[in-house]
Amino acid sequence: VWIDLHTAPGSQNGFDNSGRALPVPTGLGWSSAPDNVDRTVRAVADIARGIKEAGLSDVVTGFGVLNEPFKGENAGVVKDFDDRAFEAVRDILPPTTAVYIGDMFNASSFQGFWNDEAHAHTYLDSHYYHVFASAPRGFSPRQHIAYVCERNARDLAGCCWSSPSSRSGAPSPGMGRIMGEWSASFDTLVCAKLDDVMAAKADTGRFAEEDRTIPEDRKKF
Repeated sequence: VWIDLHTAPGSQNGFDNSGRALPVPTGLGWSSAPDNVDRTVRAVADIARGIKEAGLSDVVTGFGVLNEPFKGENAGVVKDFDDRAFEAVRDILPPTTAVYIGDMFNASSFQGFWNDEAHAHTYLDSHYYHVFASAPRGFSPRQHIAYVCERNARDLAGCCWSSPSSRSGAPSPGMGRIMGEWSASFDTLVCAKLDDVMAAKADTGRFAEEDRTIPEDRKKF
C-alpha cells in the first residue's frame, strides 16, 4: 500500500480533494503560511508514527507526502517542505519506504533535486488527465494518443537524470519517476455532472447516462 496525503491546512492547490475547493486553483493559502507548512510536516510524522506503532511498515511501503502542490506556489517552499517531510518519514519508517512528491505540474523544475544516493527510494510523481481543460476534451482518439506521446511523454522525461543539467542519459541515483494518477475518461468532465448523476440515482434508482454510448463520430480516429 502506498498512501498519499491529499489535504493540507490552507489547501495546497484549491482542489476539492484538498479539503477546500476554491474558485481559482491556488496553493498560496498553504505555502504562504509557515504555520500551515509546519503543521503539514507534523501530520506526515504523525501518520508515519501511526504506521510504525500499528506494525504496518511492511504493508505501507510508500508514502506520498503531499498530493499535487500547485504550480503557482513558491517552489522553494515546496522543496523545503519535501526535504523536511522526507526526513520525518526516514526518521520513523524503514529506509526502503518509498517517498514520493508532487511535481507541481512541471517535472523539469525538479531536475537535479534529490540527485544522490541518500535519496534512493524516492520518486517524483506526475499526474496526467485530459478532462480538466476544455481543449483536450474535444480531441479525437488519435489526438489524445498524440498528446500522450508528445506532450505528456516530454514532461515525464523532464526529470530525473543523473546529470543535474541533463534531460537524458543515466537515471538519477536518487529520485526516480512515477506516474501516480491518470484517467481513461477523455471527453466528459465527470465532476461537473456529478450532481445530476447522483440526483438521478436518488430519484430513479439509476445513474444518469448509465447506459451512455459514445457516438460513432467521436470514436473515429
